[in-house]
Amino acid sequence: MLKIIINLLVSLASIAYPLLWLWNDQSNGLFALLCLLIPLWFIKGLYQHSTARYLSWFTGTLLSIIAIRGSVEGMYWYPLVINGILLLLFGSSLWQSQTVVERLARIQEPNLSSAGIRYTRKVTILWCSFFIFNMFVVAVALLLGQYRFWALYSGVISYILLGILMSGEWLVRQRVKRKIINE
Repeated sequence: MLKIIINLLVSLASIAYPLLWLWNDQSNGLFALLCLLIPLWFIKGLYQHSTARYLSWFTGTLLSIIAIRGSVEGMYWYPLVINGILLLLFGSSLWQSQTVVERLARIQEPNLSSAGIRYTRKVTILWCSFFIFNMFVVAVALLLGQYRFWALYSGVISYILLGILMSGEWLVRQRVKRKIINE
């Protein structure tokens, strides 16, 4: 239960940060949110395994450094860091026996066919591409000083794109499953 609560809090705080900045870029609320995220990332690392654990602790450490410096401007890069961490998790799994997506698929279908395994590998590559795209958009927005766009993209648009990607993948997966069953 604690794992679910921590994941939910990290997700909500991550979404809230750019939106909070958009509506009120005063440092107090942003700094409080930063200070909330630090222990959450360290706790999250306690129940994770291998690479995910170290990436969570890295994020907590990075946020701690930003907090110690007392400058919330470093938090502008937080969405880029999160997408980078997800890219590392998904990307590194391409060189493991099972990709992240395959592990998730095996929760529902433990006896995944070879066609299903190939499909999950392609989906993993698709997610890696999505994370790279997000990192690029965030970096360009920040480098060009487009903070309003950064806030809208990081707090709204990227989540809409995420939903579209998840929905589209689900639809394609249903078609692929039918095709595999009919073979």
